[in-house]
This record gives sequence, C-alpha cells and structure tokens, in this order.
Amino acid sequence: MTTIDRAFELGSRLLLVSLVACGSVAALPQPDAVVEVDAAPDAWPMSCATTDITPIEAAETGFGNACVHGSWQLQSPNGVTVPSTTDSNDHVTQVVPSPIGATQHPNLLDPSSKYAINVSGVGQKNDPGGIGFSYAQLTATMNTLSATQIGSIDASAFTGVQFDAIIIAPSGARVSIANKYTDPSGQLCDPQPERPLKSCFDNPNLVLAPSTEWTRYQIPFKDLTQVGFGLPSPVGDQFPREEIISLRWDIDVPGDNTETPAWELWIDNLKLYP
Repeated sequence: MTTIDRAFELGSRLLLVSLVACGSVAALPQPDAVVEVDAAPDAWPMSCATTDITPIEAAETGFGNACVHGSWQLQSPNGVTVPSTTDSNDHVTQVVPSPIGATQHPNLLDPSSKYAINVSGVGQKNDPGGIGFSYAQLTATMNTLSATQIGSIDASAFTGVQFDAIIIAPSGARVSIANKYTDPSGQLCDPQPERPLKSCFDNPNLVLAPSTEWTRYQIPFKDLTQVGFGLPSPVGDQFPREEIISLRWDIDVPGDNTETPAWELWIDNLKLYP
C-alpha cells in the first residue's frame, strides 16, 4: 500500500466514524496526487494572481500567463478513464483540452470558446482488500514549473474561483483548493499518514451539484470546509487565499464496494472573481 493509500485510508476511517455518529454516510474524501521526489520540492516564490487563470483556448496540457503557470492532470487507480490513467505507475496522466463541437453541449456560456477540459470514466471501486480506496480526480496545478518546483498564487484580492462546467455524475463533484497547510509543498503538514490530524491532503472543499448543460459555478473561499482528517487549515474568512497551490475536482466513489456509475466532466474558463 502506498503512502497516499495509507493517508486516504486513515482519513476515510476517521470520516466514516464521524458520519456514523451523526447517523449518515456521505462521500468519502479523496486523496491528492503525491509528487515523488528525493527531497522537499524547491519553493518557487509566490506569484501574483490576475482574474484569468486560464481560458483554455489551446490544445495544450500546460497553461500560463504573467502570473500563473500550471497544467491539467487526471488521476485514478482503477476503473476506466478517458484519457486513460493505466499507463503510469502513479495512475496520473496529463489532460489535453478537447475541441468543443458546434452541436456538442451547444448552450455555451461563452460562445467564443473553442476548447475545454473534458474527462470521463466509469467503474472506480473501493476495495480495502485489494488496491485500497479509490478515487477519480482532475487537478489544475498553480505555479508548478516541474515536479520539483512547486509554488503558489496570491489570490487575496479575490472572493473566490469561478468556472463553467458540465458535471454529469449522480452525486455531483467535490471541488477543493490546496493551500500551504494541506499540500506537502507548504512543508507544514505531514505527507505520511501515521500522524492523525497532521496529514496532508485535507483540502478545504465544497460539493457541486450535477448539471447536464453548461453551468457557471462560483466557489467563495469563505464557504470551503475541511473533512477533518488532516492538518487544520484556516477556513471561513481566514482561508489562506494568499497561498493557493492547486484546484481539484473529485468524483464520488461509493463507500460500499460498488462501482462508480459513468461520469463526465467539462471545465472551461477557469478564473478568479472579485
């Protein structure tokens, strides 16, 4: 079992105990991809932030402007995904934006848009006796030049994150924002799962309702909350918007060992709003 599997298992057990105590069971938390390096990543200085993170108007996995440099990644250890994640040891693949056809989800909120991120999948399954806990997650990194150079953006002048999306999934999707408290590159949390309530990856998050056509989602930083299995991050008005490291969209994987139904995500026009 890998480090991330152990961290996720610990967090999931803590979450399950708390949910049972409340008389309900909800979506389990999902882990982040771990950057495997021999030493702590070199800190790339905090950068400025402008309104546009990326309009996604080119068929390139990486994006960048005067302030933000990142890339799109999909990670899932089992089931089927498009693009496929089975060809890499860490089950991560880069995502290239897809053309938006004239009749493909035609009710665009931005009629000028030509490309968007599109990922899909089916069959992800939690299996504690085998691969361990499963997940399916799309990540947009921020100020990441390489696996050993990870930085952050200063979004303190903004209210939250905005994007256009189609979320075809029975339980919607969970969007989370990693910051210096919850990402290993911040060097405050512990990437090893043996230290309860010190672990990384408990990113402040918000559940998004499903949608079958283009919908504009606004995510106020102050509305994000943690699951509760990792190092506490300030939330509410104290959310550390001055050091944002990545954004992530998670698809719910059932906690009863059944397979995830077919799901699909479209993401376009990722930005910050005042």
